[in-house]
Amino acid sequence: MLIFEKTENLASTFNDFAKKTDLMLNDLSQYCYMDLAQARKLKKLFILKTLDFLNKDRKLNIGVIGQVKTGRSTFLNTFLFDGVDILPKAATPKTVTVTKILYSNRNYIETEYYSKDEWNTIVESANSDKYENVSREILDMAHNSPLKLNEYIGRDKEIIPAEDFNSLTGLLNDYIGENGLYTPFVKSLAIHLNNKVLKPLCIFDTPGMNDPVTSRAKRTKNFLETCDVVFFLSRSSQFLDKSDVEILSNILPKKGVKKLVLICSRFDDALTDILPDCDSFEEAASTAKHLLRIHAKSTSMQLVNQFRKNNAPRDTISILKSLEGPIFISSKAHVMSKKAVGSYSYSEHLVYKNLNYFKNINQQVLYSIGNFNEIDRAFSEVARQKEITLQKKLSSFIPDTTLAIKLELENIKNIYFVRMNLLTFYSEADIQLQKKAMLDKTNIIKSDLDNFFDDFCDYIGQNKEVTIKTLERINESPPALNEQELDESFIASQEGGDFKWFNPLTWPKKNPRTILIEQKYTYIPVSEALDKIKSYAHKYRDTLDNRIENIVDVSSLKHKMLSTVLENHNISDENFDPLYYKFLVKKTLDSLSFPSLDINLDPILKIITEKFTGDVRNTSDKNSIRILFSYCIRTFYNESYNKLDYEINNFQNQLLELKGQFYKALCQNIESEFDSLLKKYQDKDGELLKCKTLIDKISFYLAE
Repeated sequence: MLIFEKTENLASTFNDFAKKTDLMLNDLSQYCYMDLAQARKLKKLFILKTLDFLNKDRKLNIGVIGQVKTGRSTFLNTFLFDGVDILPKAATPKTVTVTKILYSNRNYIETEYYSKDEWNTIVESANSDKYENVSREILDMAHNSPLKLNEYIGRDKEIIPAEDFNSLTGLLNDYIGENGLYTPFVKSLAIHLNNKVLKPLCIFDTPGMNDPVTSRAKRTKNFLETCDVVFFLSRSSQFLDKSDVEILSNILPKKGVKKLVLICSRFDDALTDILPDCDSFEEAASTAKHLLRIHAKSTSMQLVNQFRKNNAPRDTISILKSLEGPIFISSKAHVMSKKAVGSYSYSEHLVYKNLNYFKNINQQVLYSIGNFNEIDRAFSEVARQKEITLQKKLSSFIPDTTLAIKLELENIKNIYFVRMNLLTFYSEADIQLQKKAMLDKTNIIKSDLDNFFDDFCDYIGQNKEVTIKTLERINESPPALNEQELDESFIASQEGGDFKWFNPLTWPKKNPRTILIEQKYTYIPVSEALDKIKSYAHKYRDTLDNRIENIVDVSSLKHKMLSTVLENHNISDENFDPLYYKFLVKKTLDSLSFPSLDINLDPILKIITEKFTGDVRNTSDKNSIRILFSYCIRTFYNESYNKLDYEINNFQNQLLELKGQFYKALCQNIESEFDSLLKKYQDKDGELLKCKTLIDKISFYLAE
């Protein structure tokens, strides 16, 4: 029997679980002085996910995700619209929405605008000291818009019909394009298409998972809560890099995704890199795929071993094992295979020239590089297995929520066990002595803590210099812009005589005959300049991330601080409980945060895009774009250097502040904790009964 034929039974089962969870949390709240908000949040999330799942019109939710510049929108334009750029492909989209694409017997888009409360939140975020870039972007676009803000904020959903696919282009650019008229006011957008492929599916085009705008990436992660299948795109030139592995290991398995299709996108890039080292095109294609598969298998084994050590569910292991079989595609090559060479765009001509190293590229070869027949099969397969996939997801709702809530309860139980022991084995006077002992010993180790902070600040300073030298080495060989060569042909007329194609005065006036003129020219694609800046920034950021992890490892810092504190205590002192003290030290350390080193590329890229578009042919312009390109690289390097210097110094200042405040904060936490315990002595027996009852109840619920 199909899942959705059992909707009533499922709704009843989910409802019973939610009620049972509510009863448990309400029961515990009678005895628990700690906040149960996180457990209640988990229960609320469970209800939202199950309500979404039980919707009678529920499709198979497919997310197309990946890092920035992996070609997600191009991939969907190729798959759904035969290569026509229906979905906007702006390099820096200002919209934070996930675009939903689903079936309808007519074509239209459905827009949802921000509510007044949501807009107020955006304004507050934009004006705060730590605003997210996207809030400022949206606000700036709204202020520059000719439209009146109050006419669109809080507006009801709108349905805008489209006669055909092509008419969608203008509409989508207006509503979610980089400079769209309505873009700043649109919260979400759904595209309804008369495309039978979509009938059982709902496809989502998401912002990049490593988008420098935090809220865009966060929106994508939240969407994954209701996602069933993921088509994960990884660019062949940076295939399954560190950021991809982080997404795969830290996000997907935790969000309930039940099937993963790995796509090695922009495969033409990998071929271009390897062709000069091979004896034939076939050898290059085979070698490139072999090397990428080896890397995929190695990454898969690494993640599988990591998750097995943590006793991960079988479904998670199965998902990670699927990484071993990537699909290699090139959206651009697929589109080119359906066009004549003479109708290629400049960027397509460049791809054609790079791939035509052995002078044997034709439409059939381009079609095989595109490999979209594999994509068709993959989508057909996930559609065919819709019920199986949803059944897997269905079966995980209750166990996953149960496990997450139990972990929260285990933490509460451990803290109350310590408190119960204190109330049981210590008198009121003993509690006072313990409080005094902790305060005295905290005072004794103050100088040790001061020395620890000084040493750590020195360590950070030394490693900052090493990091700067590493970054300087990267900048010793900055990327360069290379000119591309292209043959251009056109038809001219000739009657006879001394005809010169470049001099119109020599062209015949009567009875001309046509001739084919061929011309070679060189140019610099603006897109290459932008891509090289982004690639440079990507490499630079990866290096920074690795170095920062070594320099500022907050987890390691906390561990060393705990060791410094506890090693200086005599744990045999009957008036001192090291476990309890450890809990209080940890509580005090929670204020420490990582430095942030994100650099916004938008203003740097705009230096080029405001002056140049398309392909630059003129010699003077080529010199100008080279100068601007070098300036952009230097600007990014200088800003990164200054940001690194600022943030590391800021972190050192945090440590020095913490050095000055840690003693005071720890003493305050000790005072507060023990004062709370002492108040409980007014009804010691009642408090002990509550603690014991709470612990017994949690133990009972954990054992269920």
